[in-house]
Formats: sequence, structure tokens, C-alpha cells
Amino acid sequence: MANTERMLALQNVREAKKAINEARSLKGLDPEQSELLENLYVDLDCQEDTLIKEAIDDKINDLRAAGTRLEEAAKKISKDIDKLKKVSELVEKTAKAIKILVNIASNAGKLGLT
Repeated sequence: MANTERMLALQNVREAKKAINEARSLKGLDPEQSELLENLYVDLDCQEDTLIKEAIDDKINDLRAAGTRLEEAAKKISKDIDKLKKVSELVEKTAKAIKILVNIASNAGKLGLT
């Protein structure tokens, strides 16, 4: 059941419960009428509980799905970071190699070897 339909049904159940509760306090009801109203109230109370539980279950399912999406996104980001880390390490290694070459060339120049 869609959430909007469920909320409308819940509202109707609550209005009916209120009306039945008021009717239960009317004077002059015979025992059969009182029992009928009591049974209706209990039935509607159960329906209200069911509708609320279903709404909660739907929210839990929504949260579960959102959690799964977040986990998948985190894994993708982690994988992307690993890829970028490898690139970063390669660039850093290249920068060190160039720095070594610069130092060698600089020292060779100071010694007059160039």
C-alpha cells in the first residue's frame, strides 16, 4: 500500500475509533450493542497498529536501501582513491628521480664536470 493511502486509511481508522469510543459511553446501550462497539474498537485498534507497523517497516526498508547505496558509494570512492593513490605514488617516484638527476647535474656542474 502506498504511504499516502496508508496515512489516509490510518486517519479514517482513528476517526472511526474516536466515534466508537464516544458511542460506547452513550447511556441506554443494551449489552449486545456495547459488545459490538467494544469489538469494533478492538478491531480498529488492531488495524491501526498494523498500519503503523507497515509504515515503520517501509521506513526501515527505505533506510536499509539508503545504507546499501551509501556502502556502494563508499566502496567506489575507496576504489577510486586507491587508483589515484597509485598515480600519486608514481608521480612522487618520478619527482624524486628528477630531483636526483637535478642534484647529480648540479653537483657535476660544481665540480666542473659539465
